[in-house]
Amino acid sequence: MNNKPIKNATTAGLLGIFLGAFGAGDWYLSSGGNTSAEHKKKAIIHVVLAGIGIAMEVISSIIVANSTRSLASFIGAVMSPAAAISAILGALGWLTIAGSSIWGIVDAVRFLTKGDAGLAAEGFATAAPAQPYAQPYAQPYAQPMQQPYAQPMQPAQPMQPAQPVQPMQPVQPVQPIEPAAPIQPTEPVQPTEPAGPIDNPFNQQ
Repeated sequence: MNNKPIKNATTAGLLGIFLGAFGAGDWYLSSGGNTSAEHKKKAIIHVVLAGIGIAMEVISSIIVANSTRSLASFIGAVMSPAAAISAILGALGWLTIAGSSIWGIVDAVRFLTKGDAGLAAEGFATAAPAQPYAQPYAQPYAQPMQQPYAQPMQPAQPMQPAQPVQPMQPVQPVQPIEPAAPIQPTEPVQPTEPAGPIDNPFNQQ
């Protein structure tokens, strides 16, 4: 039975991003894996660096507070050796904390990039068994790429010669239009003779 605690790469990455100065991601992976001892050493180094940086900042603040109790003392403190020591301690403190934070963020990006498969490779127990990195990409492309080239290529069929273009028949010349015959004048209409008087049968009686 596996009693190792379940680890998650996303959790380790987020802890490294937000609390990388204190080695939170390495503290999370300091147990349950083959590389837990290495992560624990890195986490201790993070805490030591962050502690030194915070101590420098506190000492620098105390020096400034004791040297600037009034405006006159503030002007004098700026030119005093204590002000130089305070500035140096403050700068070194910030650099120490920033260096530890950047180191933690770089490790966090590495955790997120490898994912649970990377944690499984280091011996950590993950929620789902991780597959090797190359396996998802090797199966789809291993065999199909060999099939198109396995069969010999058929020789290309020779092209049939093109049929010669038949010459175009000459266009028949257009026959000229015959002129229309002149219109014959019509004969004049003969005037009709006037009709005679109509006989009335009643007048004969």
